[in-house]
Amino acid sequence: MGNGLSDLVRSTFQKVTGAMGGARASRGGAGDPGATVSDEDVRAVVKGAMGHARGFSAKVVAPWVVGTCFALSVVSGAFAGGAPAPEPEPADPPAPVAVAEVEEPEEDPAEPSQVTFSVAVPAEWPADGTGPAEVAVSVAGTSDEGGAVSETLSVAPGSGASLDLEPGSYVATAQSAEVTLGDTVFSAGPSSFTVDGSGDAVKVSVTFAVDTAKTEALAAEKAAAEKAAAEKAEAERKAAEQAEAERRAAEQAAAEQAAAEEARRAQEAEAQRNSQTVYITDTGKKYHNRGCRHLKESQHPIALDDAVALGYGPCKHCH
Repeated sequence: MGNGLSDLVRSTFQKVTGAMGGARASRGGAGDPGATVSDEDVRAVVKGAMGHARGFSAKVVAPWVVGTCFALSVVSGAFAGGAPAPEPEPADPPAPVAVAEVEEPEEDPAEPSQVTFSVAVPAEWPADGTGPAEVAVSVAGTSDEGGAVSETLSVAPGSGASLDLEPGSYVATAQSAEVTLGDTVFSAGPSSFTVDGSGDAVKVSVTFAVDTAKTEALAAEKAAAEKAAAEKAEAERKAAEQAEAERRAAEQAAAEQAAAEEARRAQEAEAQRNSQTVYITDTGKKYHNRGCRHLKESQHPIALDDAVALGYGPCKHCH
């Protein structure tokens, strides 16, 4: 109940109390045992209560008014000193007050929006044209009407490409979400966005950033590969040096073996030469082989060693 109806009941009880006090005084002076509040007063109270209760539910107001009337009757009898007043007949409940329905304003029809997609790259992105000239951006999602959307746009870094989309929820992703340029790895995550049906333009950015973890992993991988290549080159160099040393050693060994063989052959030849028989003459100081022309006058066989030991030298015609 509102404060107006509560104040009315409160003022009514005060009125009844005052009236009962006056009735008691009248009875004491005039001897009237039946002084009470008039029906007009009750009707006035009920009418006033109904007026203040306008706008409240009849289910709430009706028992409230009946209870008020009953309380007025009881109080009237108590203050008058006589028997309690008979319980008044319940008043007809007030007709329900029609509540005007508030019409909701008509909503504007949902409109598609032009969505502009851009690709943002960091300062580390190569500016010499070695990076990709365009990035394929996939747009997927579901409109509010339940339709599936799947589109692909080619967007150059630093520029944009547009697409009209119905109201709904969407996600834009780079098809190549990871790009390696030189010694740096760049990654781009998905970009979620909604089209609210207002028709306003929407801007969406697919942003690449340096992937520090993957860049460091790439650097470590390259360093390991370079180290392995250096170790392999060093091993090959040492192997080549070893092979060259072995070749030289083999050549030296072969040369030494050839020299030894030559010396052996020379020794054998010398031994053979020393062990052969030569001829000397009665007058000359040369030793000769058989058949030498200087042996016509005289010839004496002698061992070569002995001839050399005696001071004979080789004949220049037969040796």
